[in-house]
Amino acid sequence: MKAILAVKTFLIWLKLSLINFGLILDLKKAYGLNFCLLSIVVSIIPFCVRLRGVTLLFGKGCVTLNGTWRSIFNGVLVRVISFSGKINWMGSLSIDNILNTRSNSSILVNNFITNGRWDLDKLYNTIPVFLANQVANIRLQIDMEDRILFNKSKDGTIPTTYSILTWRVIRNFIPSDNNLIKKGLYIVSKCQCCYHTETLIHVFITGPIAMKVWLHFDAILDNNYFYSFSNILDVLHTWFVRTKGHIRNIIPVLIIWFLWKARNAAKHDGKTMEAMAIIVSIYDKVSELHMAKLLKQSCFKNAQSVAGCFGIHWEVSVPMQRIILWQKPQSGWFKLNSDGAFNGYRAGCGGLIRDHSGNVLRAFAAHIPALSPISAELYGLNLGVKMGIHLGLSNIWIEVDVMLLINYINNCSTVNAVNFYLIREIKQNLSKINYQISHILREGNTCADGLANIGCHLSNYLEFNGQLLPKRIKGLVLLDKTGLPYLRST
Repeated sequence: MKAILAVKTFLIWLKLSLINFGLILDLKKAYGLNFCLLSIVVSIIPFCVRLRGVTLLFGKGCVTLNGTWRSIFNGVLVRVISFSGKINWMGSLSIDNILNTRSNSSILVNNFITNGRWDLDKLYNTIPVFLANQVANIRLQIDMEDRILFNKSKDGTIPTTYSILTWRVIRNFIPSDNNLIKKGLYIVSKCQCCYHTETLIHVFITGPIAMKVWLHFDAILDNNYFYSFSNILDVLHTWFVRTKGHIRNIIPVLIIWFLWKARNAAKHDGKTMEAMAIIVSIYDKVSELHMAKLLKQSCFKNAQSVAGCFGIHWEVSVPMQRIILWQKPQSGWFKLNSDGAFNGYRAGCGGLIRDHSGNVLRAFAAHIPALSPISAELYGLNLGVKMGIHLGLSNIWIEVDVMLLINYINNCSTVNAVNFYLIREIKQNLSKINYQISHILREGNTCADGLANIGCHLSNYLEFNGQLLPKRIKGLVLLDKTGLPYLRST
């Protein structure tokens, strides 16, 4: 009888929802997906209420829905047959928002390339001018193979991380009861920690369990924040500091993670939500991060006493002085030192090439359109290699003070999309010469660093010979040439 009643109830709901055998769901801004209209065909197997599979098709690929969506559609077989819409990860910066389109265009990037160059007429006739300008600035390297700019997870699914969950909570992309009700799902809402209706704010801020957890760590960090906030973003603003990886940035993210984990365990597994259990889990996680050497002493800057609360103690170390020397290349080789500078507003780069006697063959400084320190470093390396090729040098020892650049060149690090084309151009230029690349500490790279800082204040690209170097750079070159050391505190 219960099975028959459940089927009848479902058929009534289905009758109200089906339109021409397609169920139209408005999933606008739901859980990170911003579909406008999603048409799905529902197949019902009599007396069978087991979900066979839920799959969204995206072009050639597919994404299998997670347990949350399986529970939402429990009892029916759902398969996407068509949709128009978007995944709104980029917000207002997505091309779909900029172009205000819902079309499924089949135009390929290759349609905008003619004879190995961008077809500017097609670009400017198809997309807005400011977008076309950005595309036209991308260096085309037709002979290079295309590659994916991200790594797959082991099982091929999108991994759920602490930071992604925090982002979803901030954007209200969480399947709390009130959000599910807003999407037309008829459920009885009940908080897992009290008799309140379940809302995002209640689960993460105002609920009795959430308040006990926040207040516990609030007392440890002397935050004095809690009772005046009604949204999670304001809470995070009072906690977060600018120091990357600081304990004040880590604790709120862990609180959000373990509150949601406890809520799901209570809702789906029947376990009781307990504030102390959540607090202990957070302590254990901080301890694990420390044991894995992911939490360093700098993560507790201006909060040393907090480390003791987590059972973390560091020995007081005595600063040591380390001698740094710039080394001359051997005869027949030339040495390129390059560097980049970025002050948050302007970027510059610089570098110089010296022979086995330490004499400068050529140096450069330039203003560049980089938007990050690593991009500035890459521009400096690229311009330095180009300068060496222009001088006709074949044996070049390259020295940089950022290990990540060496990893990029040696394919030891995943390339991000912003620097992909620049790194590929550097590798192409390096293929034309015999080179070796090594790391030097910042103190030994002062000549290139000085030129990069000069580049921040220029409006173009400048080259210098050994006689026309800026006075300060000329003095640093002389120090390197005579073998005087630099000191570094460790």
